[in-house]
Amino acid sequence: SVTSDSHRSGMGYGIVHQQRIPADESENLFRRVASPKTVSVIGAPMTYGQPFVGTDSGPSLLREQGLLQDLTTLGWRVEDIPDLE
Repeated sequence: SVTSDSHRSGMGYGIVHQQRIPADESENLFRRVASPKTVSVIGAPMTYGQPFVGTDSGPSLLREQGLLQDLTTLGWRVEDIPDLE
């Protein structure tokens, strides 16, 4: 059996590394996206199979913390679709 960290990553093991894109490379990241860049944010709160309390609050907390404003600041047109029931 293989036990190296490279084979166990993605299964809840190992260290997750910060993967930020340098500012000078961010223009190339979306070069194939038609202008204007548009994104729809759909809230899908759920708790199924989740042992933690509060996971269904995730979509509203992301909105409260400024996700939509951050996307707009980055030059995206944002359509906010309310949380699913």
